[in-house]
Amino acid sequence: MADNKTCLRCGAVFEEGSHYCTRCGAPVVNRCTDPGDLLNDPCGHICGPRDAFCSKCGSETTFKKAGLIHSPYTENKVLYKNHLDDMSWLLHPFFTKW
Repeated sequence: MADNKTCLRCGAVFEEGSHYCTRCGAPVVNRCTDPGDLLNDPCGHICGPRDAFCSKCGSETTFKKAGLIHSPYTENKVLYKNHLDDMSWLLHPFFTKW
């Protein structure tokens, strides 16, 4: 029973490896909620139990979205640079002299 933890919302005990509380449905793992986009995978970083925002990308965590953690601040997502800049090598004369 040493591996058991308690839910932040209702105080119910849950086992290690659980993702949601079986009593109230609250998330028990504080994960980043960044959904990703067409060119980037979701962040999915597991954050600390009191983190309202992800330390890797600045998105809200599952605990904040569920109302388990409150913060007066808004999310400050990392703004991905324009992906077309990553393809600037296509402007090389080899590719443009066709």
